[in-house]
Amino acid sequence: MNDLARLLKDNPDLRVVLRDLPILAPSSVEAARIANAANNQLKGAKFWEFHQKLLSFRGLVGTAEALAVAKEFGVDMDRLAKDAAAPSVTAGIVESVGLAKKLQVTGTPSYVIGDDVVVGPVGYDALEAKVVNMRKCGNVVCS
Repeated sequence: MNDLARLLKDNPDLRVVLRDLPILAPSSVEAARIANAANNQLKGAKFWEFHQKLLSFRGLVGTAEALAVAKEFGVDMDRLAKDAAAPSVTAGIVESVGLAKKLQVTGTPSYVIGDDVVVGPVGYDALEAKVVNMRKCGNVVCS
């Protein structure tokens, strides 16, 4: 996530859409559910900080880790529980999984830059090169 944060800092006009893709274990589905529900209370930069903190954990991130970060950020935990159980949160996760399958995303982190899908922690330089190339070629990645 540090590469993405740096990319955003160096390219303030870059548009980023953050999607949770719970692929590691059933506990990652619960973490995604909590993250999606937290988005109802944490907006903009605060949600970005929440997500960076959540993804900074080493190893598997599950319910306990996601709840701890939500509490640290002052989320109303009763509202979080209700929001996490909402059908719209489940639908969002299902949509993310479907989109990942369509784009052939097989791991995290993954990035879609223009029309190019980049899977895995490729590093800042590779991401920056893709952005520069995309801009040079008009929102598509050229060779």
